[in-house]
Amino acid sequence: MSKKKKKKKRKGKTSKLVPKPTPPGELKISEAVLRLNEPLRTRYQEPHRIEPIIFFTVMAWNISLFEVEKRTELQEKFIEKLPPEFGGEDVGIFLDSLEMLIERKEKMFPDVQEYILDHKVSFSGTSFSLNVTAVPITEREKKA
Repeated sequence: MSKKKKKKKRKGKTSKLVPKPTPPGELKISEAVLRLNEPLRTRYQEPHRIEPIIFFTVMAWNISLFEVEKRTELQEKFIEKLPPEFGGEDVGIFLDSLEMLIERKEKMFPDVQEYILDHKVSFSGTSFSLNVTAVPITEREKKA
């Protein structure tokens, strides 16, 4: 293979993985994440809870992109990693909240199939902002 073809082939693969800014008028994933977790932020209003709520919402968002069988497997893995001091009631609240977020994602944004690679919460006084890096997910990746 010539050097030009190799370079062109490599360039195509790289550009496919680089997240692009959201075009004007299109849904920003960061805004969608904040809309999803409104019930949790309303219930738990303390500022120190913002980051864990957003982390939890990102986890639920990404799990929602997989088929049901894979979701169950992922949820079981998360439960295994919970701290030992989590009791049955804590695990129940965890699963109920996770399911609520997944259901909201499917209801509010059923056609948005972007995997969140990274997120950053920035605080300024009593307000905060969220930046999200996401990439489209393929059908093949949903089954992986």
